[in-house]
Amino acid sequence: MNSIDKQHLAEATDWFERTPGTMKSDAIVAHIRQALSKVKIININYTKLSGAASLRITEPYEMKIGEYGVYLYAYDITPGKKQSIKKFLVDRITNVLISKRGFRARWPVKI
Repeated sequence: MNSIDKQHLAEATDWFERTPGTMKSDAIVAHIRQALSKVKIININYTKLSGAASLRITEPYEMKIGEYGVYLYAYDITPGKKQSIKKFLVDRITNVLISKRGFRARWPVKI
């Protein structure tokens, strides 16, 4: 199991607090694809349907077209959140930071 150390969490939290959601959707998709190809953890700024923004630290596995757009399927390893596979609507991701840290894939990563 991959765990997040305190330093990574502090860096991700600092990034989340300093970085407004200003990335364009094509840049977000490009960053996610790069993380998929390199099997790297990504930090995402994600806006829930309620409008609340949250930091998610994830192991990305695949992007797929679904009913409401493109989805990122990722294992959420954010401390304090239920650690499980989740799908994130890419249109609700406002920023992406590729971590220097890789992860041991639980399933095949699809690019």
